[in-house]
Amino acid sequence: METKYSIKDLENITGIKAHTLRIWEKRYQILEPRRTETNIRYYNNDDLKKILNINLLNKGGFKISKIASLKDDEIKTKANNLLEDKNASESKEINALIQSIIKLETSEIERILEKGYQEKGILRLYKETITPLLIRMGELWQLSTLNISHEHLFSNTLRKFIIVKTNEVKAEKQLNKSVLIFLTKGEHHEIPILFYNYFLKSFGWDSIYLGANVPTEDLRLAIIQKNPDLVFTSMIIHVTGDRFHRNLDSLLEIIPEKKLCLSTTKPIKNKDELYPQMNSIINYEDFVKLFKI
Repeated sequence: METKYSIKDLENITGIKAHTLRIWEKRYQILEPRRTETNIRYYNNDDLKKILNINLLNKGGFKISKIASLKDDEIKTKANNLLEDKNASESKEINALIQSIIKLETSEIERILEKGYQEKGILRLYKETITPLLIRMGELWQLSTLNISHEHLFSNTLRKFIIVKTNEVKAEKQLNKSVLIFLTKGEHHEIPILFYNYFLKSFGWDSIYLGANVPTEDLRLAIIQKNPDLVFTSMIIHVTGDRFHRNLDSLLEIIPEKKLCLSTTKPIKNKDELYPQMNSIINYEDFVKLFKI
């Protein structure tokens, strides 16, 4: 099924204002939105990739008027050249992983991850390898070098790797505290919370891992049943501000005050009203302050 994006979706994903996208569309004919049977405008994955490449070139010094004169293949080639220059100094480890992902070599991916884990430990592996690798994969997706099968192969391999390492964790001391960890319905970016689950286990928490895409009612029942000391989630899906706050409000309705721990890069409006009701986690240091007792 074709993925369909509204212009607001494109704004949330790319960071480019809808007003700017409309100017690009009307003045330079860079975009040609499609229409549904009910005449609603939408964009697809090819449009999204093109916008990301145009934005990259624009930030790299190319004027929009110049970009508009280029063919799609020329835009992609110039964007690729910029990314190659940007990533020329990338670590051998990341480059080796990229090559293994492109070749769909699961065993080689596992070998590189294990070597990195033994040499760096889980935190440095996440910060120095996994995070920049995921960014690089996103760039290669917009250039059509990687596709969904590559992404799924790596995600599944990494997921299995983290779960195995989590099961091997031996905490220095066991806390008499429990935390319920999950992703809300519609959230599928499981890798970050898998790493957080590893850290929680290593800190000595009884971590109750529910996984991704958990319906609100099921979450409510789990909270009643387990009565955890804290409830941890991450919200990074690209949604409009209104929907983000509706999702957040629905969590605050079923999670007791001060028990919700939210990790997100999404700007939160009305901080003074929301923050007293929850623990906000912006980075790993915030996470450690809250959980490493």
